Amino acid sequence: KGVRKTNLMPMCFSSKILFYSNVRIEIGYFDRPGGMRECHAVLHVTDTEAPLAKQLGDIKEICDLVHPHIGIVTAVGAMHLESFKTMENVQRTKFELADALPADGLAVVNNDFELCASRPVANCAAMRYAVSSPDVVAENIVYTPQGTAFTAAWRDGHRLDLETRLVGESNISNLLAAVAVARHLGMDDSRIQYAVTRIEQVEHRLS
Repeated sequence: KGVRKTNLMPMCFSSKILFYSNVRIEIGYFDRPGGMRECHAVLHVTDTEAPLAKQLGDIKEICDLVHPHIGIVTAVGAMHLESFKTMENVQRTKFELADALPADGLAVVNNDFELCASRPVANCAAMRYAVSSPDVVAENIVYTPQGTAFTAAWRDGHRLDLETRLVGESNISNLLAAVAVARHLGMDDSRIQYAVTRIEQVEHRLS
């Protein structure tokens, strides 16, 4: 699954959203120190409203076309059983994204799901995130009438205090994935913190 549209785009200098059939592509630009501007595209390969991947091989086919460099596996759950029939097929299909990454790429995996945590990634570096464990974790979670405050903590000791209007553990999990990728790409902490405060709830959904 790609990153939700509100997760990464506010961190960019500017952005636009393109559609091709059922594929949602978001293109964003951000400035690195020294004046260098980078362009990144976020491709959503599965979505609960209009799933692009409906059978084994669908995500691999997309990856063979676009050659992603970073992939986020946000979940391996029962929401796609109607299409894939077994949880093993869901796992195999979701990890077609990670398996397609190059040796210098990065797989970002949500270890809150057992079938994500138990699935190794051998072809490239993998960063594991979760609300309660490994490489990037959420600590000091506080819910208020205004939203949620928490600290993103990395294994290397880096810590980042964040505030968001969103509530619920699933949203914290999604934010951890987005923040982990943002830091990997070199975005500074203040821009990440600002972007997280700007994220709005998806209409008609609690998570």
